[in-house]
Amino acid sequence: LVSMLLRVLLLRGCQRFPHYNNFGACFIRSCKCQPAVCFNRNFSSSSVQLIAPSPSALADIGPIPDPPTPPSAEQLAEMKVILGSKLEFLGLGNYSPSGLVQLMLNSIHDNFGVPWWASIFLCTTGVRLLTLPVMIYSQRNSALMSNFTEGMSKLNKNLIEARIRRDRFSEELAMLELQDYMKEHKAAQLYGRMFAISMIQGSIFLTYFLALRGMSYAPVMSMTQSGFLWITDMTLPDPAWILPLYSSFSVLVILELGLETGVATDSMSKFKWVMRVMPIGMFFFIKDYPSAMLLHWCISNTFSLITAFLFQIPSIRNFLKIPPLKRSIFSRFRAKDLDAAATSVERSKKKSLKARWVEFFENIFGRPTESKIRDQDSRNFMRAGRDAAPPTFPYNPRDRFPEEFQKEKRKLRDLIEDVCIWPLDRGSCEKYSIRWFYNETTKMCVKFLYGGCQGNVNNFVSRIECERRCKKLSSYSQNDDNCLLDVDPGLCKDVQLRWYFNKKKGTCESFIYSGCGGNGNNFQTEEQCQNQCLNTNLCHGKVDGYYIYDESNPCTRHFYRCSNAKYDAFYCLENWRFDIVNGACALSHCPKVCNAFGSGC
Repeated sequence: LVSMLLRVLLLRGCQRFPHYNNFGACFIRSCKCQPAVCFNRNFSSSSVQLIAPSPSALADIGPIPDPPTPPSAEQLAEMKVILGSKLEFLGLGNYSPSGLVQLMLNSIHDNFGVPWWASIFLCTTGVRLLTLPVMIYSQRNSALMSNFTEGMSKLNKNLIEARIRRDRFSEELAMLELQDYMKEHKAAQLYGRMFAISMIQGSIFLTYFLALRGMSYAPVMSMTQSGFLWITDMTLPDPAWILPLYSSFSVLVILELGLETGVATDSMSKFKWVMRVMPIGMFFFIKDYPSAMLLHWCISNTFSLITAFLFQIPSIRNFLKIPPLKRSIFSRFRAKDLDAAATSVERSKKKSLKARWVEFFENIFGRPTESKIRDQDSRNFMRAGRDAAPPTFPYNPRDRFPEEFQKEKRKLRDLIEDVCIWPLDRGSCEKYSIRWFYNETTKMCVKFLYGGCQGNVNNFVSRIECERRCKKLSSYSQNDDNCLLDVDPGLCKDVQLRWYFNKKKGTCESFIYSGCGGNGNNFQTEEQCQNQCLNTNLCHGKVDGYYIYDESNPCTRHFYRCSNAKYDAFYCLENWRFDIVNGACALSHCPKVCNAFGSGC
């Protein structure tokens, strides 16, 4: 149908425009007639009238001229270079941003007579120098952003922990603190400046990208004959892949160290591997780009690396009025050296990439709905009114003591010991179950029937838990065992004066501590060492004996707490006793319960 309509339209053209003799071959084929008679066909009758050309018309036509001689190969090459180097003949060099860059590159090449690679170097360096105030402004904003994001991460951590606990009050409080923090530090202005700086830098990058790509794809003929070193043609890709490799590596260094953004990749826990893989994947996209574009990127990235390293120097930052960084690139290298010297026990265990992403998605998308939270709160409320209250602790009983509680072990131990002195309380309900309590008089864990509600904290589910909380702590102290450890200076390179207890001499002595590692026999002052390990009070009493065999010294000295005072507990082997006067053990009958002696009261 379409073909028929086209033929009808073409036939109508034959009828309406018979004088147009160059209507086209298709049109002639549609007329189904010879070209000489097609335009003179009378469609009103069935006859065809042929008009022959007159002799006068043929006489007016002169002789056919001779064809022009073709130019030689040298002339063709010269014309090709001349026309190929003129931007207007190639459709380049207009008044768009990329066209102005093309004109600037061509002007430097023609006026100064430098090769194209030198023209790209001069033009790129000049533009980067002109935009140096933008980089200084970017560094100021990056320093503020670095300090701002550090505080934001702490508040976000509190917010995420509140969501995990399903604590709506704490969540709302954390959100209000987050909003106040953002208003105080003018977060909107910081993000607005960062967006404006990114737009300026992105515009310059896109302008150069379009300008050099247009000149390479045209191509500008003089660029095909003006290479450097291993590159002979600036419009073709780098045959050795050196330029794309250097471009990708320089981007990786800038992102890894946070030289321009102010935020290193290490601090971006969830996206650091994405930022590291991105430059590697970028190599496979840019390896086939023209060498002129890759040369521009290499020069620009090198300029960024040099200026960013200079901006890390405190004196230059003070001169340019850039806020100081809490952690510069030099302090990061020093911190990595110290971390390498630390033991694996002291290093915090880092989560894997998979675990970080799972945690990220659970915090964002795994939050329970409001109805589930209400249902869970209702079940918890009913369980709290029906069952016994769960025991609470000032620390996580499933884990070791956190680092922040190391200085308060003694206080926590005393708190647990206080739990054990509470009297027996069976509670007021009648839902009886077997529990255990610690009898302070008999120093034993005793079974009793618990009513199921109320009562006090001297209430344990099993005898093992009761003895672990009360009986063991009443006769043993981990802090006292630290005094028997050998001195350990640690693994780092710092120089700190510390004190340790010499168990052989029975005195506190000084040593040089390296700053990390070591053991518990390490005290800040001599007084602290003496209070912990030496006896200053007299304490006579009986101690349940266990015997330590030592061939060189049958009497083994150990340190125990007795009525909140320190004393020396001398344990003698069987058939040995301790002689106070001579300070040695004598062969004699020794009971299994030895007398404890000390000096001072």
